[in-house]
Amino acid sequence: MSDDEVKNVEADENQEKTTRNEEDDLKEEGRRFQAAVNDPSLRVHGMSYTALSKILERVEEVPAPFVKGLVKMSVSSSIRLYGQPKSFQHVHRLLRVLAKRDYSTTLKTLLQTIQSALPLASNLSESKSLSQVPTAKWLVDILASGKPEILQENSLEIVGALGTISYWMSGSDKAWKIFTKKFGRVLTQILPILESKIGEFSKENPEKALALIAVLGASSSNSIPEALLQNFTDLLSKTFLLAKLRPPQFLVDRSSKIVKFLQEKPHFTENLLPNIKKALLRSPEISIFGIQGIIENVEFPLDACAQDLLKSTVSALSNADSGIREAAIGVAVALTRKSGLPVIQKILNTLFDQFSVAKAPEVKISLMEGIGRVAGTVELAEIDKLCDEVLGKTAKADKESHDGTIESQWNAAVEWAVRLSKPSAALTTAFKEASKLQPAVKYIAYRALADIVERRSMTSLPDGIDVKPLLVELETGPKGELCSIGLALLILRTAKKGSIEHTKAWSRASHADALYKEKPLSLTKWQEAVAWAKLVEIVILDRPVIDKSAAPNFSQPALKSLSLLVFWPDWRVRRQASKSLLNILNIEKALFAEALADLIFSETTNGTIDQLLRRVPGCPTPTDAWQVPGEWYVSTLKHLLTPKEPELDKLAIHTLLLASIQRLVEVDGSVWLRWVHEHRESKTWQASELFRETAIQRVLQCKDRGVRNTALITLVALHDERLRQDLWKHVEANIRELEIKDYGRITENEMAIYKCPEGQLYNTRVLDFDEAAGIKGTKGTSIEDQLAEIQLIRELAEKRRKEGKLSAKQKQVMDKELAAEKETRDALKGLFETAEAKLDEARAMVMADAAGAFARSDLLFDYCMPLTRSLLVAEQAARLFLAYRDACFEHSDDYLGTFFWLKNV
Repeated sequence: MSDDEVKNVEADENQEKTTRNEEDDLKEEGRRFQAAVNDPSLRVHGMSYTALSKILERVEEVPAPFVKGLVKMSVSSSIRLYGQPKSFQHVHRLLRVLAKRDYSTTLKTLLQTIQSALPLASNLSESKSLSQVPTAKWLVDILASGKPEILQENSLEIVGALGTISYWMSGSDKAWKIFTKKFGRVLTQILPILESKIGEFSKENPEKALALIAVLGASSSNSIPEALLQNFTDLLSKTFLLAKLRPPQFLVDRSSKIVKFLQEKPHFTENLLPNIKKALLRSPEISIFGIQGIIENVEFPLDACAQDLLKSTVSALSNADSGIREAAIGVAVALTRKSGLPVIQKILNTLFDQFSVAKAPEVKISLMEGIGRVAGTVELAEIDKLCDEVLGKTAKADKESHDGTIESQWNAAVEWAVRLSKPSAALTTAFKEASKLQPAVKYIAYRALADIVERRSMTSLPDGIDVKPLLVELETGPKGELCSIGLALLILRTAKKGSIEHTKAWSRASHADALYKEKPLSLTKWQEAVAWAKLVEIVILDRPVIDKSAAPNFSQPALKSLSLLVFWPDWRVRRQASKSLLNILNIEKALFAEALADLIFSETTNGTIDQLLRRVPGCPTPTDAWQVPGEWYVSTLKHLLTPKEPELDKLAIHTLLLASIQRLVEVDGSVWLRWVHEHRESKTWQASELFRETAIQRVLQCKDRGVRNTALITLVALHDERLRQDLWKHVEANIRELEIKDYGRITENEMAIYKCPEGQLYNTRVLDFDEAAGIKGTKGTSIEDQLAEIQLIRELAEKRRKEGKLSAKQKQVMDKELAAEKETRDALKGLFETAEAKLDEARAMVMADAAGAFARSDLLFDYCMPLTRSLLVAEQAARLFLAYRDACFEHSDDYLGTFFWLKNV
């Protein structure tokens, strides 16, 4: 054998050995991966996936069964178990590596795994949909890198996997938006496959096919191929109209959006409409939801079939099931969107007829809400006559006493009154009818009229309406009545500013302090609270100004009302209150922000805001323990810091304590600091001695020590050396006022007296004396009689002692001793309160500024250490010592600081 042949044989043997080693390494790594793939640890995921990806990139060949197993294990585990973004990234990287080595097997296995691991779920929640967004991204990414011939080979599986993912993405708006955007990247590649295979796939999986076509329509801005539209109409009939079970609502909502691509002929008239009529006769309680989605999204008039559809849905308009009833009303409302006047009148008359015969209040409310929604859908040019007709039937003083029904009537009247091109006689009648309502529900009508005035931008009452009766009713009615909100808002919006009517209404509204009492609050619904927020805005901005040069004087009831409304449990009230607050700040600037910040801080620290809002309807449970969340405080503080003026030093001082409330700090403790650093003038404030002194006094005198401690940390975080020095100067001056000798002279006996409750005698030994001592004998009495008298006195004294009774002499002695003990106790109490406040203040400063504390060791050695020997304030001094310890030594796991304390102190 020649040398070349020997070398070739050796090379082949080395190659075979290397290949064998790579196969062994790959198998070993696969076994490790199999053991780690279901582990909940993110660290284990990272190690196993990274190691496997590296070895896959290194080996020459990866067997197809191995690829298939890895894809199935990783994807199924991710779908079932994973929840961390890092874990999903590891899976994505592994799939990319496997696709580079064996794209066909990777794609086929991925498609099969998705279909098997994600079944149909009628109760699909938003969280479940969002959890599969990574799976959707992997699928689109793998499809985007595929060759047309490979994709064509797996066309049916591709349609199945895309249909499955589309179905799961339809349960969440966010997930749907993400997937439709990603799907648009592969739409051009996938469209021919969809056209050829969607029909075959839809026979067994109509729900998934509908979801897939919905994704296609959401991703395509132009049109959908005719073949897909024809298939879509068939699926709508099969899944939504003629099904035996109600389809999932999320699928109805997504698929109905594609109806806009349908044409009147042949898609709707020839294919859908006959099935809609058949479904309404066959099973309206199932099909009504799909019909609603279809009717709401058609882009052409339905006058020709509107009356037939309305007749078929009349019975469902008063259905006891709220879902069926709302869907039927939705169909009636949608039919008016592109219809003519005769059809609209017919639909409205039908809704009114059903309203008049309905018995249950919830049915009446639903029907009237539907009538109100019609006002927002009709597209008629001349609508005044129709509005007058509806106003005459809704805005009237019926005998109806249910407040929900009356509210729905007047809300519907508001929607139709807004559509009027100009004020009409029907609108004037509505204003007259409001005053005829029963007193218990009159507030609803006044609030509705105020909404009409606002939305129509009216500056005066309609012709024929006199403001004087309204003003009399406002002035004579109780301050805590809810009708005063809407009535005052109505008068203030329509009366001329400065007029007698406006001034009287403003005076009444600005002193309505009974509204935020517990009983009125418990009756205040969110609609009234929204009107209340608007009223507060007007009361603040339209206040009479006598002297323009004087400082503004804001209504305290209005301020307190706003301090509640910005934290109202209902988000709609908070939205309006925040809007009103910003409008006020835009005019009143920082002065109003300062006043409101002070009030919110004081009302929060004393618990008033939490206590009052717990009485509000809709307060989260359990109401007794509910508190305003810190996020709402952060939002309100940001609003208060919006004024833009050159001099905002006072605003900074007034908002500092509010920004230091614990629940706010837990959410975002740096709001105030960021705001200060954003202002170039902040350095000028800090250079001002008046600013520093005012801020320091305000912080150090704060009674809430948690707020004070946080505020000190915030001031130190400004990194202004002058401010830090001034803070330490105050703290040092305060603690040097302590007389150390007075605390060192306190005895154990005095401490026992101090700890003894007020009115209880500590030194009971003073009562142990012989009451017979010093008694002188009476002349003419024998010695035996005198001894018997003394013995009797002693026995009576012993008997009273056992019974807990005191003699006159003992009471006299006890009163004298109690007075002495009280004097001692008061003296020690004064010493303790003085020292405790100063030591706690020093401790807070040490915790806020460790570097400054380290430079002031005299406080530790001259005051803190000597006071640790005092029986009265040793605990408080020890806390200061521990604060110094934390300032000088970082906390360690071996508790070295605790060991040092035990050994030396």
